[in-house]
Amino acid sequence: MKTNAALLHVFRAGTHTATDGKAYEFSEADVADMVDSYDPKVSRAPLVVGHPKIDDPAFGWAAEFSRDGGEVFATPEAVDPQFAEMVNAQRFSNISLSVYLPESPGNPKPGHFYPRHIGFLGAQPPAVKNLQRPQFAEGDGAVAFSMPMPRRLSSLGYYLKRLFQGTRDDAIERVGAEKAEQLIPQWCIDGIAEATADDDQAHAAFAEANNTEQTMSQDKTNAAAADFAERESQLTARATEIEQREKALKEREDAARRADAAEFAEGLVQAGKVLPRQKAGIVELLLAFPAGTVLNFAEGDGQAATDHDAPELLRAFLDDLPKRVDFAEKSAGHDNGAPAPANFAAPEGTQVDAGRMELHSKAVAYQAAHPGTAYMAAVKAVGG
Repeated sequence: MKTNAALLHVFRAGTHTATDGKAYEFSEADVADMVDSYDPKVSRAPLVVGHPKIDDPAFGWAAEFSRDGGEVFATPEAVDPQFAEMVNAQRFSNISLSVYLPESPGNPKPGHFYPRHIGFLGAQPPAVKNLQRPQFAEGDGAVAFSMPMPRRLSSLGYYLKRLFQGTRDDAIERVGAEKAEQLIPQWCIDGIAEATADDDQAHAAFAEANNTEQTMSQDKTNAAAADFAERESQLTARATEIEQREKALKEREDAARRADAAEFAEGLVQAGKVLPRQKAGIVELLLAFPAGTVLNFAEGDGQAATDHDAPELLRAFLDDLPKRVDFAEKSAGHDNGAPAPANFAAPEGTQVDAGRMELHSKAVAYQAAHPGTAYMAAVKAVGG
């Protein structure tokens, strides 16, 4: 398996469960199709935080995708330096690839698997397990400080002479000069000094080098501590900024979804398909389903890749309901569903009593004003 730090290990062949609860199987042929289909000139896959539902700032881009068997790797480019530091500091220790399915709407290359974006996750666990921890490559920049061999050899000679000379002097006090000379000859001690360097010169050189190295080491430690504190402060501020931006974005998105659902529900009320008291419930029901059309391999990020998502199906169902209430203004005629008035016109040439005709007209008018009234009762009501 590849371990180059410049590559991001983003995906692998196998069976993975998406956030819609479905298990999707990706063969090595599917993985190869995805890698071969990627064309940054057609659509570049950005490096983003999490799996945004709409466009978020890109902190880098995928220059290309490659594979090693069933393992998929991405080569990053134009990565934001502060974002790279956050990833290398393990603020985002998990990685998750968002993939267009061959039939997904918006797929730059319909009929093929295509990388959509690379999401960097913090505490959020990815659905594709055991991927290599993301790490951006950095320059080595290491500098080694060590004394040249001659100076170190002189220092060694100085300490050896001091060691043996002290041991010889102690032996003189305990067993006498003659016995001490037999144990540690003076000529041997002097030979050590001559073989290296002058005692004082070697000691001074070593002390100077040691002090210089300690000073440089302390300066480096202090500078590194100050630099670390500054970088930590910058990373914390950056993480807070990203969190606030995501929160504001989610609030705007939720407000837009609620306004859209309310407008749809009001349209159903106006069309007489639901009652006004049912409007609030329909709005909340629509908001209870997360909408999404893209498959994302991360657990619980709210995006489900389906061709027919739940809100669309619910809207289609409600839109197909028959009218329950007709709010249109009605006349006293038969358009309101009441029976058409009887026409008692006499045949041509027949003599009609004017008084009875007037009584009949009043009775018919009374029936129209009081639906359900029998004709004879209407006649009596108007004075018949």
